Formats: sequence, C-alpha cells, structure tokens
Amino acid sequence: MRVLDLLKITAPPNELQVLLRRYMDKGNVDEVNYVDFTDDVDNEKMLFGVGRDFNQAKEFFPKT
Repeated sequence: MRVLDLLKITAPPNELQVLLRRYMDKGNVDEVNYVDFTDDVDNEKMLFGVGRDFNQAKEFFPKT
C-alpha cells in the first residue's frame, strides 16, 4: 500500500484486496512478495516484447 501510494496509484478497495491476495507472501500474510510482483509488472517481455533470449549482440560482436 505504501509503494502504490508513493507511485500515486489508486484503485478501489475491492481491486486492492485482489492485488494483496495475489501477491501476499506465503509465509507472512502481512507482507507482499515483491519479487513476484515486480516480475509480473516489469517483465521485459511484457514491456518491450523481447526478453534476454532476444539479445543477439553476440552475433554482431563475437568473442575472439
């Protein structure tokens, strides 16, 4: 809730409850699993349509 507030992200209480249930840490229901959350939100494939497997720099700059 603090991070969402810091980012100025607001949502109705029912949507916040769904988010909290989805990302609550399995071992501690008072905390959010930020690793899972950021993987889903900042996934490079979702953001840019490409991932690490798309990096073809080695084809242009081979090791010598």
